[in-house]
Amino acid sequence: MNSLWSNYNENVKSKPDKVIFKEATSGKEIKFKELEIESEKVADYIEANSVKFGKYVGVSSSKKINSVVTMIGVMKTGRAYIPIDDRMPPERKAYILSQCDNSYCSYDEAMSVDVPHVERNIEAIGMDESAYIIYTSGSTGTPKGVEISYSSVINTVLSVNDNFSVDSNDVLINLAPFDFDLSVYDIINALMIGSKLVITQDGRDIELIREMLINEKITVWNSVPMVMEMLITYLQFKYPNEEIPSMKNIFLSGDKTYVKLAHKMKKVFPNTEVVSMGGATECAIWSNYFKFSELVTEEEIIPYGYALDNQTLMVLDENLQKCEPGEEGEIIIGGQGVAKGYYKDLEKTNRSFVNTDEFGRVYKTGDKGVLTEHGYINFLGRFDRQRKVRGYRIELEEIENALEDITGLRCAVGIVNDSIVAKVVNESKIKIKDIESKLKTKLPHYMCPSKIDFVDSIPVTKNGKVDYKLIFCNEE
Repeated sequence: MNSLWSNYNENVKSKPDKVIFKEATSGKEIKFKELEIESEKVADYIEANSVKFGKYVGVSSSKKINSVVTMIGVMKTGRAYIPIDDRMPPERKAYILSQCDNSYCSYDEAMSVDVPHVERNIEAIGMDESAYIIYTSGSTGTPKGVEISYSSVINTVLSVNDNFSVDSNDVLINLAPFDFDLSVYDIINALMIGSKLVITQDGRDIELIREMLINEKITVWNSVPMVMEMLITYLQFKYPNEEIPSMKNIFLSGDKTYVKLAHKMKKVFPNTEVVSMGGATECAIWSNYFKFSELVTEEEIIPYGYALDNQTLMVLDENLQKCEPGEEGEIIIGGQGVAKGYYKDLEKTNRSFVNTDEFGRVYKTGDKGVLTEHGYINFLGRFDRQRKVRGYRIELEEIENALEDITGLRCAVGIVNDSIVAKVVNESKIKIKDIESKLKTKLPHYMCPSKIDFVDSIPVTKNGKVDYKLIFCNEE
Protein backbone atom coordinates (compact mmCIF):
# COMPACT_ATOMS: atom_id res chain seq x y z
CA MET A 1 0.00 0.00 0.00
CA ASN A 2 1.26 3.48 -0.89
CA SER A 3 1.47 5.32 2.45
CA LEU A 4 1.34 8.75 0.82
CA TRP A 5 -2.04 8.09 -0.75
CA SER A 6 -3.48 6.10 2.16
CA ASN A 7 -2.66 9.00 4.48
CA TYR A 8 -4.01 11.49 1.95
CA ASN A 9 -7.30 9.59 1.63
CA GLU A 10 -7.64 9.50 5.41
CA ASN A 11 -7.03 13.27 5.58
CA VAL A 12 -9.71 13.90 2.94
CA LYS A 13 -12.18 11.87 4.99
CA SER A 14 -11.28 13.13 8.46
CA LYS A 15 -10.33 16.75 7.68
CA PRO A 16 -12.38 17.75 4.61
CA ASP A 17 -12.71 21.38 5.70
CA LYS A 18 -9.12 21.92 6.75
CA VAL A 19 -7.21 24.45 4.64
CA ILE A 20 -4.21 22.60 3.27
CA PHE A 21 -2.68 25.15 0.86
CA LYS A 22 -2.75 28.95 0.90
CA GLU A 23 -1.20 31.51 -1.45
CA ALA A 24 0.54 34.25 0.51
CA THR A 25 0.07 36.99 -2.10
CA SER A 26 -3.53 36.42 -3.22
CA GLY A 27 -4.83 34.84 -0.02
CA LYS A 28 -6.43 32.05 -2.06
CA GLU A 29 -7.01 28.87 -0.05
CA ILE A 30 -7.96 25.30 -0.84
CA LYS A 31 -9.38 22.74 1.58
CA PHE A 32 -8.84 18.99 1.46
CA LYS A 33 -12.29 18.32 -0.02
CA GLU A 34 -11.72 20.93 -2.74
CA LEU A 35 -8.24 19.60 -3.45
CA GLU A 36 -9.70 16.13 -3.88
CA ILE A 37 -12.32 17.31 -6.38
CA GLU A 38 -9.91 19.38 -8.47
CA SER A 39 -7.05 16.88 -8.51
CA GLU A 40 -9.48 14.13 -9.51
CA LYS A 41 -10.64 16.30 -12.39
CA VAL A 42 -7.04 16.70 -13.56
CA ALA A 43 -6.51 12.94 -13.27
CA ASP A 44 -9.71 12.24 -15.22
CA TYR A 45 -8.61 14.64 -17.95
CA ILE A 46 -5.24 12.92 -18.28
CA GLU A 47 -6.75 9.43 -18.37
CA ALA A 48 -9.37 10.49 -20.93
CA ASN A 49 -6.55 11.77 -23.13
CA SER A 50 -4.05 9.03 -22.36
CA VAL A 51 -2.86 8.97 -25.99
CA LYS A 52 -1.22 12.40 -25.55
CA PHE A 53 0.13 11.76 -22.04
CA GLY A 54 3.08 9.49 -21.37
CA LYS A 55 4.46 8.09 -18.15
CA TYR A 56 6.07 11.43 -17.33
CA VAL A 57 4.07 14.65 -17.52
CA GLY A 58 5.33 18.22 -17.53
CA VAL A 59 3.45 20.72 -15.35
CA SER A 60 3.78 24.42 -14.66
CA SER A 61 5.92 25.14 -11.62
CA SER A 62 4.46 28.63 -11.07
CA LYS A 63 3.98 29.26 -7.36
CA LYS A 64 0.24 28.77 -7.33
CA ILE A 65 -2.21 26.32 -5.83
CA ASN A 66 -3.23 25.39 -9.38
CA SER A 67 0.26 24.04 -10.00
CA VAL A 68 0.10 21.85 -6.90
CA VAL A 69 -3.33 20.54 -7.89
CA THR A 70 -1.96 19.58 -11.31
CA MET A 71 1.06 17.79 -9.80
CA ILE A 72 -1.25 15.80 -7.53
CA GLY A 73 -3.59 14.97 -10.41
CA VAL A 74 -0.68 13.66 -12.46
CA MET A 75 0.54 11.44 -9.61
CA LYS A 76 -2.95 10.08 -9.03
CA THR A 77 -2.85 8.48 -12.50
CA GLY A 78 0.35 6.61 -11.62
CA ARG A 79 2.44 9.03 -13.67
CA ALA A 80 5.34 11.18 -12.48
CA TYR A 81 5.28 14.96 -12.70
CA ILE A 82 8.07 17.13 -14.10
CA PRO A 83 7.91 20.74 -12.83
CA ILE A 84 8.78 23.25 -15.57
CA ASP A 85 9.30 26.93 -14.80
CA ASP A 86 7.18 29.08 -17.14
CA ARG A 87 10.03 31.63 -17.21
CA MET A 88 12.55 29.01 -18.29
CA PRO A 89 14.59 29.89 -21.41
CA PRO A 90 12.87 28.52 -24.55
CA GLU A 91 15.69 26.16 -25.54
CA ARG A 92 15.89 24.63 -22.07
CA LYS A 93 12.12 24.28 -21.80
CA ALA A 94 11.95 22.66 -25.24
CA TYR A 95 14.66 20.18 -24.27
CA ILE A 96 12.90 19.09 -21.06
CA LEU A 97 9.57 18.79 -22.85
CA SER A 98 11.19 16.68 -25.56
CA GLN A 99 12.49 14.37 -22.83
CA CYS A 100 8.90 13.60 -21.78
CA ASP A 101 7.72 13.41 -25.42
CA ASN A 102 5.99 16.80 -25.10
CA SER A 103 3.57 15.41 -22.54
CA TYR A 104 2.34 18.51 -20.71
CA CYS A 105 -0.76 19.07 -18.60
CA SER A 106 -2.33 22.51 -18.25
CA TYR A 107 -4.51 23.12 -15.19
CA ASP A 108 -6.77 25.53 -17.10
CA GLU A 109 -7.34 23.05 -19.91
CA ALA A 110 -8.01 20.19 -17.52
CA MET A 111 -10.57 22.26 -15.63
CA SER A 112 -12.34 23.49 -18.78
CA VAL A 113 -13.04 20.08 -20.34
CA ASP A 114 -15.81 17.75 -19.17
CA VAL A 115 -14.71 14.12 -19.14
CA PRO A 116 -16.14 11.02 -17.42
CA HIS A 117 -14.99 10.41 -13.87
CA VAL A 118 -12.88 7.29 -13.38
CA GLU A 119 -12.74 5.41 -10.09
CA ARG A 120 -9.09 4.77 -9.23
CA ASN A 121 -7.31 3.11 -6.34
CA ILE A 122 -4.41 5.49 -5.73
CA GLU A 123 -3.33 3.53 -2.67
CA ALA A 124 -2.34 0.70 -5.03
CA ILE A 125 0.26 2.83 -6.84
CA GLY A 126 3.53 0.97 -6.27
CA MET A 127 6.09 2.38 -3.89
CA ASP A 128 8.75 1.73 -6.52
CA GLU A 129 6.87 3.81 -9.09
CA SER A 130 8.30 7.23 -9.92
CA ALA A 131 6.71 10.22 -8.17
CA TYR A 132 8.58 13.04 -9.89
CA ILE A 133 11.57 14.06 -12.00
CA ILE A 134 13.48 17.25 -11.28
CA TYR A 135 16.01 18.64 -13.74
CA THR A 136 19.35 19.98 -12.52
CA SER A 137 22.34 21.55 -14.23
CA GLY A 138 24.38 19.17 -16.40
CA SER A 139 28.11 19.26 -17.13
CA THR A 140 27.64 18.32 -20.80
CA GLY A 141 25.59 21.41 -21.59
CA THR A 142 22.10 20.00 -21.10
CA PRO A 143 20.15 19.57 -17.84
CA LYS A 144 19.76 16.10 -16.34
CA GLY A 145 16.54 14.72 -14.90
CA VAL A 146 16.68 13.00 -11.52
CA GLU A 147 13.98 10.32 -11.19
CA ILE A 148 12.69 9.69 -7.66
CA SER A 149 10.40 6.90 -6.46
CA TYR A 150 7.64 7.12 -3.88
CA SER A 151 9.58 4.95 -1.44
CA SER A 152 12.56 7.32 -1.54
CA VAL A 153 10.70 10.59 -1.04
CA ILE A 154 8.29 9.20 1.55
CA ASN A 155 11.22 7.87 3.56
CA THR A 156 12.79 11.33 3.63
CA VAL A 157 9.56 13.07 4.65
CA LEU A 158 8.78 10.59 7.42
CA SER A 159 12.35 10.63 8.71
CA VAL A 160 12.40 14.43 8.97
CA ASN A 161 8.98 14.49 10.62
CA ASP A 162 9.92 11.79 13.14
CA ASN A 163 13.24 13.42 14.04
CA PHE A 164 11.83 16.93 14.41
CA SER A 165 8.24 16.24 15.57
CA VAL A 166 6.51 17.78 12.54
CA ASP A 167 2.79 16.92 12.63
CA SER A 168 -0.66 18.00 11.45
CA ASN A 169 -0.69 20.96 13.84
CA ASP A 170 2.28 22.56 12.13
CA VAL A 171 2.10 25.38 9.60
CA LEU A 172 4.86 25.47 6.98
CA ILE A 173 5.95 28.27 4.67
CA ASN A 174 6.98 27.30 1.16
CA LEU A 175 9.86 29.44 -0.10
CA ALA A 176 11.56 27.23 -2.69
CA PRO A 177 10.48 27.16 -6.35
CA PHE A 178 8.45 24.10 -7.32
CA ASP A 179 11.20 22.96 -9.70
CA PHE A 180 13.65 22.96 -6.77
CA ASP A 181 13.43 19.78 -4.70
CA LEU A 182 13.15 21.53 -1.32
CA SER A 183 9.55 22.19 -2.34
CA VAL A 184 8.86 18.46 -2.64
CA TYR A 185 9.11 18.08 1.13
CA ASP A 186 6.66 20.97 1.61
CA ILE A 187 4.04 19.47 -0.73
CA ILE A 188 4.33 15.76 0.10
CA ASN A 189 4.40 16.52 3.83
CA ALA A 190 1.16 18.51 3.57
CA LEU A 191 -0.59 15.68 1.72
CA MET A 192 0.65 13.00 4.10
CA ILE A 193 0.15 14.52 7.52
CA GLY A 194 -2.23 17.38 6.84
CA SER A 195 -0.05 20.27 7.95
CA LYS A 196 -0.99 23.59 6.34
CA LEU A 197 1.37 25.01 3.69
CA VAL A 198 1.56 28.75 2.94
CA ILE A 199 2.97 29.27 -0.57
CA THR A 200 5.03 32.39 -1.21
CA GLN A 201 5.09 33.61 -4.80
CA ASP A 202 8.21 35.75 -4.39
CA GLY A 203 10.97 34.72 -2.01
CA ARG A 204 12.43 38.24 -2.22
CA ASP A 205 9.32 39.89 -0.74
CA ILE A 206 10.72 39.87 2.78
CA GLU A 207 8.03 42.04 4.33
CA LEU A 208 5.32 39.70 3.05
CA ILE A 209 7.28 36.73 4.39
CA ARG A 210 7.53 38.43 7.78
CA GLU A 211 3.77 39.07 7.79
CA MET A 212 3.08 35.41 6.97
CA LEU A 213 5.38 34.23 9.75
CA ILE A 214 3.46 36.33 12.26
CA ASN A 215 -0.12 36.17 10.95
CA GLU A 216 -0.10 32.47 10.01
CA LYS A 217 1.97 31.50 13.06
CA ILE A 218 4.42 29.57 10.92
CA THR A 219 6.13 26.76 12.82
CA VAL A 220 8.41 25.20 10.14
CA TRP A 221 10.75 27.04 7.77
CA ASN A 222 12.52 25.30 4.85
CA SER A 223 14.86 27.24 2.54
CA VAL A 224 18.40 27.86 1.37
CA PRO A 225 20.46 29.89 3.89
CA MET A 226 20.48 32.97 1.66
CA VAL A 227 16.73 33.56 2.09
CA MET A 228 17.04 33.38 5.87
CA GLU A 229 20.04 35.71 5.74
CA MET A 230 17.92 38.22 3.81
CA LEU A 231 15.14 37.99 6.38
CA ILE A 232 17.47 38.39 9.37
CA THR A 233 19.23 41.38 7.79
CA TYR A 234 15.85 42.99 7.05
CA LEU A 235 14.53 42.40 10.57
CA GLN A 236 17.71 43.73 12.18
CA PHE A 237 17.34 46.94 10.17
CA LYS A 238 13.58 47.52 10.40
CA TYR A 239 12.41 45.52 13.44
CA PRO A 240 15.57 45.22 15.57
CA ASN A 241 13.94 43.88 18.73
CA GLU A 242 11.27 41.68 17.18
CA GLU A 243 10.87 38.07 18.25
CA ILE A 244 8.74 35.47 16.46
CA PRO A 245 7.99 32.76 19.05
CA SER A 246 5.83 30.44 16.90
CA MET A 247 8.74 29.01 14.88
CA LYS A 248 9.60 25.46 15.97
CA ASN A 249 11.99 24.21 13.26
CA ILE A 250 14.20 25.97 10.73
CA PHE A 251 15.61 23.69 8.03
CA LEU A 252 18.42 25.24 5.97
CA SER A 253 20.02 23.39 3.07
CA GLY A 254 21.47 23.77 -0.40
CA ASP A 255 24.49 25.73 0.80
CA LYS A 256 26.70 26.34 3.83
CA THR A 257 24.95 27.43 7.02
CA TYR A 258 27.22 29.69 9.03
CA VAL A 259 27.22 29.47 12.81
CA LYS A 260 27.01 33.26 13.14
CA LEU A 261 23.74 33.18 11.15
CA ALA A 262 22.38 30.51 13.48
CA HIS A 263 23.13 32.72 16.50
CA LYS A 264 21.25 35.60 14.85
CA MET A 265 18.29 33.33 14.11
CA LYS A 266 18.04 32.25 17.73
CA LYS A 267 17.55 35.88 18.77
CA VAL A 268 14.59 36.32 16.40
CA PHE A 269 13.20 32.79 16.80
CA PRO A 270 13.90 31.91 20.45
CA ASN A 271 11.91 28.67 20.45
CA THR A 272 13.30 27.15 17.27
CA GLU A 273 15.61 24.24 16.51
CA VAL A 274 18.03 25.35 13.79
CA VAL A 275 18.91 22.39 11.57
CA SER A 276 21.44 22.27 8.76
CA MET A 277 20.19 19.71 6.22
CA GLY A 278 22.23 18.16 3.43
CA GLY A 279 22.17 15.63 0.65
CA ALA A 280 21.47 15.74 -3.06
CA THR A 281 18.56 15.89 -5.47
CA GLU A 282 19.74 12.38 -6.41
CA CYS A 283 18.86 11.15 -2.91
CA ALA A 284 15.33 12.48 -2.41
CA ILE A 285 15.88 15.99 -1.04
CA TRP A 286 17.96 15.32 2.09
CA SER A 287 20.14 12.53 3.45
CA ASN A 288 21.74 14.11 6.50
CA TYR A 289 21.26 16.69 9.22
CA PHE A 290 22.97 18.46 12.11
CA LYS A 291 21.24 20.32 14.93
CA PHE A 292 22.83 23.63 15.83
CA SER A 293 21.93 22.96 19.46
CA GLU A 294 24.23 19.90 19.45
CA LEU A 295 27.32 21.76 18.28
CA VAL A 296 30.07 21.15 20.85
CA THR A 297 33.15 22.40 18.99
CA GLU A 298 34.20 25.80 17.67
CA GLU A 299 33.03 25.84 14.05
CA GLU A 300 32.50 28.53 11.41
CA ILE A 301 30.04 26.39 9.46
CA ILE A 302 27.47 23.97 10.87
CA PRO A 303 28.73 20.44 10.07
CA TYR A 304 27.27 18.29 7.30
CA GLY A 305 26.17 15.89 9.99
CA TYR A 306 24.60 12.47 10.39
CA ALA A 307 22.47 10.28 8.13
CA LEU A 308 18.69 10.43 8.24
CA ASP A 309 16.71 7.24 8.93
CA ASN A 310 17.21 4.36 6.46
CA GLN A 311 20.00 6.24 4.69
CA THR A 312 23.76 5.84 4.92
CA LEU A 313 26.29 8.66 4.77
CA MET A 314 29.91 7.61 4.31
CA VAL A 315 33.32 8.94 3.35
CA LEU A 316 34.96 6.44 0.99
CA ASP A 317 38.23 6.35 -0.94
CA GLU A 318 38.59 5.85 -4.70
CA ASN A 319 38.18 2.09 -4.19
CA LEU A 320 34.92 2.63 -2.28
CA GLN A 321 36.53 1.59 0.99
CA LYS A 322 35.81 3.49 4.21
CA CYS A 323 38.20 6.30 5.07
CA GLU A 324 39.50 6.58 8.60
CA PRO A 325 38.38 9.56 10.72
CA GLY A 326 40.32 12.61 9.59
CA GLU A 327 41.09 11.11 6.17
CA GLU A 328 39.65 13.04 3.20
CA GLY A 329 37.52 11.13 0.70
CA GLU A 330 34.29 11.30 -1.29
CA ILE A 331 30.91 11.58 0.42
CA ILE A 332 28.82 8.59 -0.67
CA ILE A 333 25.10 8.21 0.04
CA GLY A 334 23.29 4.89 0.21
CA GLY A 335 20.04 3.54 1.52
CA GLN A 336 16.40 4.15 0.74
CA GLY A 337 16.74 7.68 -0.58
CA VAL A 338 18.88 6.87 -3.62
CA ALA A 339 17.23 7.87 -6.90
CA LYS A 340 16.39 5.54 -9.77
CA GLY A 341 18.92 7.47 -11.81
CA TYR A 342 19.06 10.12 -14.52
CA TYR A 343 16.08 9.90 -16.83
CA LYS A 344 17.00 8.71 -20.34
CA ASP A 345 20.72 8.86 -19.57
CA LEU A 346 22.11 5.43 -18.76
CA GLU A 347 25.73 6.54 -19.15
CA LYS A 348 25.48 9.25 -16.48
CA THR A 349 23.43 6.96 -14.27
CA ASN A 350 26.03 4.20 -14.38
CA ARG A 351 28.80 6.71 -13.65
CA SER A 352 27.16 8.18 -10.55
CA PHE A 353 25.06 5.30 -9.19
CA VAL A 354 27.03 2.14 -8.46
CA ASN A 355 26.35 -1.23 -6.86
CA THR A 356 28.66 -2.31 -4.05
CA ASP A 357 28.90 -5.60 -2.18
CA GLU A 358 29.21 -3.91 1.21
CA PHE A 359 26.90 -0.90 0.95
CA GLY A 360 24.40 -1.87 -1.75
CA ARG A 361 23.48 0.66 -4.44
CA VAL A 362 25.00 4.06 -3.66
CA TYR A 363 25.26 7.54 -5.14
CA LYS A 364 28.69 9.08 -5.64
CA THR A 365 28.11 12.73 -4.77
CA GLY A 366 31.40 14.18 -6.02
CA ASP A 367 31.63 16.02 -2.68
CA LYS A 368 34.82 15.99 -0.64
CA GLY A 369 34.30 15.12 3.00
CA VAL A 370 35.90 13.89 6.18
CA LEU A 371 34.53 11.81 9.04
CA THR A 372 35.32 13.55 12.32
CA GLU A 373 36.28 11.91 15.61
CA HIS A 374 32.83 12.96 16.88
CA GLY A 375 31.14 10.67 14.34
CA TYR A 376 29.68 13.26 11.98
CA ILE A 377 30.85 14.32 8.51
CA ASN A 378 32.19 17.69 7.40
CA PHE A 379 31.83 18.91 3.82
CA LEU A 380 35.12 20.07 2.23
CA GLY A 381 34.14 21.13 -1.29
CA ARG A 382 33.92 19.42 -4.70
CA PHE A 383 36.12 17.13 -6.76
CA ASP A 384 34.66 18.58 -9.97
CA ARG A 385 33.47 22.03 -11.07
CA GLN A 386 29.95 21.80 -9.74
CA ARG A 387 29.17 24.74 -7.46
CA LYS A 388 26.35 26.20 -5.39
CA VAL A 389 25.28 29.79 -6.03
CA ARG A 390 22.43 31.21 -3.92
CA GLY A 391 21.37 27.63 -3.19
CA TYR A 392 21.20 26.55 -6.84
CA ARG A 393 23.38 23.68 -8.01
CA ILE A 394 25.35 24.76 -11.07
CA GLU A 395 27.68 22.92 -13.44
CA LEU A 396 30.13 25.56 -14.68
CA GLU A 397 30.75 23.49 -17.82
CA GLU A 398 27.12 24.00 -18.84
CA ILE A 399 27.60 27.77 -18.80
CA GLU A 400 30.86 27.45 -20.75
CA ASN A 401 29.18 25.29 -23.38
CA ALA A 402 26.40 27.85 -23.77
CA LEU A 403 28.95 30.66 -24.16
CA GLU A 404 31.01 28.74 -26.68
CA ASP A 405 27.89 28.01 -28.73
CA ILE A 406 27.46 31.76 -29.03
CA THR A 407 31.03 32.92 -29.50
CA GLY A 408 32.61 29.86 -31.10
CA LEU A 409 35.66 30.43 -28.91
CA ARG A 410 37.06 29.03 -25.70
CA CYS A 411 35.65 30.50 -22.52
CA ALA A 412 36.23 30.07 -18.80
CA VAL A 413 33.65 30.45 -16.05
CA GLY A 414 34.33 30.69 -12.32
CA ILE A 415 32.76 31.78 -9.05
CA VAL A 416 34.02 35.02 -7.52
CA ASN A 417 32.47 36.22 -4.24
CA ASP A 418 29.40 34.02 -4.81
CA SER A 419 28.85 35.48 -8.29
CA ILE A 420 29.31 33.83 -11.68
CA VAL A 421 32.07 35.44 -13.75
CA ALA A 422 32.86 34.56 -17.38
CA LYS A 423 36.08 35.19 -19.29
CA VAL A 424 35.59 35.26 -23.06
CA VAL A 425 38.07 35.57 -25.94
CA ASN A 426 36.21 37.97 -28.21
CA GLU A 427 37.84 37.76 -31.63
CA SER A 428 34.43 37.92 -33.29
CA LYS A 429 33.75 41.30 -31.62
CA ILE A 430 30.39 40.32 -30.17
CA LYS A 431 28.99 42.90 -27.78
CA ILE A 432 28.49 41.91 -24.16
CA LYS A 433 24.82 42.84 -24.25
CA ASP A 434 24.31 40.51 -27.25
CA ILE A 435 26.02 37.64 -25.43
CA GLU A 436 23.87 38.26 -22.36
CA SER A 437 20.73 38.37 -24.47
CA LYS A 438 21.52 35.05 -26.18
CA LEU A 439 22.47 33.39 -22.89
CA LYS A 440 19.03 34.20 -21.50
CA THR A 441 17.50 32.02 -24.23
CA LYS A 442 19.67 29.09 -23.15
CA LEU A 443 20.17 29.29 -19.39
CA PRO A 444 17.92 29.95 -16.38
CA HIS A 445 18.43 33.30 -14.69
CA TYR A 446 20.47 31.87 -11.82
CA MET A 447 23.07 30.46 -14.25
CA CYS A 448 23.64 33.62 -16.29
CA PRO A 449 26.99 35.29 -15.43
CA SER A 450 26.73 38.49 -13.43
CA LYS A 451 29.93 39.66 -15.13
CA ILE A 452 31.48 38.95 -18.55
CA ASP A 453 35.09 40.02 -19.18
CA PHE A 454 36.77 40.01 -22.57
CA VAL A 455 40.32 38.63 -22.46
CA ASP A 456 43.08 38.11 -25.02
CA SER A 457 43.53 34.41 -24.24
CA ILE A 458 42.55 31.60 -21.89
CA PRO A 459 45.66 30.23 -20.12
CA VAL A 460 46.06 26.46 -19.92
CA THR A 461 48.05 24.03 -17.80
CA LYS A 462 50.84 21.78 -19.07
CA ASN A 463 48.17 19.17 -19.81
CA GLY A 464 46.27 21.57 -22.06
CA LYS A 465 43.39 22.12 -19.64
CA VAL A 466 42.06 25.52 -18.69
CA ASP A 467 44.05 26.94 -15.77
CA TYR A 468 41.18 28.21 -13.62
CA LYS A 469 43.40 28.97 -10.64
CA LEU A 470 45.52 31.33 -12.73
CA ILE A 471 42.49 33.01 -14.33
CA PHE A 472 40.52 33.71 -11.17
CA CYS A 473 43.14 33.72 -8.39
CA ASN A 474 43.45 37.52 -8.32
CA GLU A 475 39.69 38.08 -8.03
CA GLU A 476 38.75 35.84 -5.12
